[in-house]
Amino acid sequence: QGVLMKHGKDLAGHLLKLLKKEQVAKRQAELLRFVTALAEHVKAEAVLPAVQSLLESKNLAVRAEAIGLQARFGKAEKVFESLSELARTYRPRKMGIAMRRAAALGLGQLRGGGKDKQKILKRLLNDPSREVRSAAVASLMRTGAGLREIVNRMNRGFVDIGRAALDVVCRDLSPSRRVATVILSSAWKVRGGRLRQQALGCAQSLAAASFRLSMWLSDQATVLKDPSMRRAAAPAVALALEKRGAGLNRLARFYLRDRDNSVRRAVLEAVAKRLPKRPAFLFRHVEPLTRSNDPLLRAAATALLVPTAAKKNVQEAQKALVRLLADDEAPVRRAAVKACAKLSKASLGAQQKG
Repeated sequence: QGVLMKHGKDLAGHLLKLLKKEQVAKRQAELLRFVTALAEHVKAEAVLPAVQSLLESKNLAVRAEAIGLQARFGKAEKVFESLSELARTYRPRKMGIAMRRAAALGLGQLRGGGKDKQKILKRLLNDPSREVRSAAVASLMRTGAGLREIVNRMNRGFVDIGRAALDVVCRDLSPSRRVATVILSSAWKVRGGRLRQQALGCAQSLAAASFRLSMWLSDQATVLKDPSMRRAAAPAVALALEKRGAGLNRLARFYLRDRDNSVRRAVLEAVAKRLPKRPAFLFRHVEPLTRSNDPLLRAAATALLVPTAAKKNVQEAQKALVRLLADDEAPVRRAAVKACAKLSKASLGAQQKG
């Protein structure tokens, strides 16, 4: 995401050049979607000539994407009239769906339109086609004014609206933390948990970019009975601990005392990759795990023993390593050997003071 945003202008220009040469409809549609995602990095004079010939394409997907881009860069009044007409196209069926979807996407790109635009998009939320409804969700979220309507429908159990909203949040190059948090929280509450797995995956993909979202994910996962959800939250827990350190000691305590060994192991492995600047608060949670009955958990805890040991814990860490070097399991002994290599006064002093 960062690379795309940093080099968006160059990438968009390159995509437009490819679009002018491309003859295969499927690739044309893909290129148009990429250009749409990078629309803020290009100018109308570069886009409109490239899409003009595609507005009459025999391929409905290509035509729909081209209409969306024309809406973004064309004259608002003229384009709005055209899109309003397309939004009422129902025959023939296949073309009608493609044109209503194009209208929904185009209205989201259109600058202006105000309440009339919102009215059409809200009507398309009731469209018989899921593709059209999803496009209407994406456009309402892009305009910002339709977020409440989408959340209301999610709260009433409209699963497909929730799925479409999650797709938008997860695919956004620079998601709004507020919008993402609102949509994720609403999806989590949908009856029967039908959106939780998708919400979890979405939150994981965003957590690395947002401390707020990582906190939401790690907190929500604590209430679930399914350990697979808590395991999936491990990277978010590690990010939260890296950002706030000892201030989130209760989060470390909860996850490292989880009743499921696989959850504790996942968190230890994630924390090892994102160690807090002052990790000493973790030692009292890590050291007891080196005596676990699970050899894989012992090995994961052993790997963190030295990095989390402050000066006052050095002797305790040494005693633990002596014990672990004689462990019955090879993975534990290997982890102990690696830990011993780190156990020097210089390395300990550099990693953790006090």
